[in-house]
Amino acid sequence: MEARELPQMRRVQESGTQRLEKLLEAVIERLDNGPSEERSRPRWHPSSTGYGYQDDTHDLSRSQMSARQAISAKLPSFDGNPEDWPNFEASFEETTRLCGYSDGENVVRLRQALKGKALKAVQSRLRRAEHLDEAMQTLRNTFGRPESVRTTAGVILLDAVGRHGHGAIGNLSSRQR
Repeated sequence: MEARELPQMRRVQESGTQRLEKLLEAVIERLDNGPSEERSRPRWHPSSTGYGYQDDTHDLSRSQMSARQAISAKLPSFDGNPEDWPNFEASFEETTRLCGYSDGENVVRLRQALKGKALKAVQSRLRRAEHLDEAMQTLRNTFGRPESVRTTAGVILLDAVGRHGHGAIGNLSSRQR
């Protein structure tokens, strides 16, 4: 190391030290003055999964960045069949949690995945990220109810009886055992 490089290195070191001191002063001032209304109110990640807070920059952890490379962002298609809802919802929530998808990203994913009755049920709510929670709640209430699954199963059973007679009931019950 040459002697003329030392003054430059000292200036760089002093500059970095000064920036750290200013940052530390700002943090201490915030702590001393108490949180402002805006800072004290956490920004809740309003997705249906509720997996934490989201700041304005939407920072991702290393594991979330890795998961985004390993896991497809694409959700399975969902057309409103209540029997498919649990799988669809689990896929949505798990990939959101693992990959840290923002509400905006999730709205785009839902637009791509929803079809038919499911899309019609929430299409107006898929225009803005702020409405993601409402869209998911509507889907949950409409297609995730146990009575919807029972109704669908009942229609299938009636259809089978209509096509194959009462023997279809015996065939179905023996398959379930």
